[in-house]
Amino acid sequence: MSVPSPQRAPARIVVATHGDLARALLGAIESIAGPQQDIVCLGLAAGESPGVFEARLIAALASDAPALVLVDFLGGTPWNAALRVARQRERLRVVSGVNLPMLLEVAMLPRDDLEQLTGAALDAGIRSIQVNPRSLAAQAAPARGDLPA
Repeated sequence: MSVPSPQRAPARIVVATHGDLARALLGAIESIAGPQQDIVCLGLAAGESPGVFEARLIAALASDAPALVLVDFLGGTPWNAALRVARQRERLRVVSGVNLPMLLEVAMLPRDDLEQLTGAALDAGIRSIQVNPRSLAAQAAPARGDLPA
């Protein structure tokens, strides 16, 4: 007789950025994939203190359920606040560099495995950064007389 695995609480997704970027990213995702449930957006307002932003982040997390916080960049106030909160919570992961493909990927995945969700966010963000191959060829080509120096 097999024992059923324990039910995992779904991970909450929080997008925490400077200004209105989080809300804009969510709006773009919803135009592609329809309305999203349980994705929370937090924008750091100009002049808002790190302590106030951190308190809003804690409130957005709402419980000790697993959570993935996607922030705009490493070292900014949203990143620092999320790391401080993550030190207190075992089931909280923070990924920097949020972009549209990263958020779309996590929005479309089941949220029952926090580690899988975190890895998918990181992979999607990295895969989505590309350079036009023609641009690379131009950079690698030797200087020619008809190109500006």
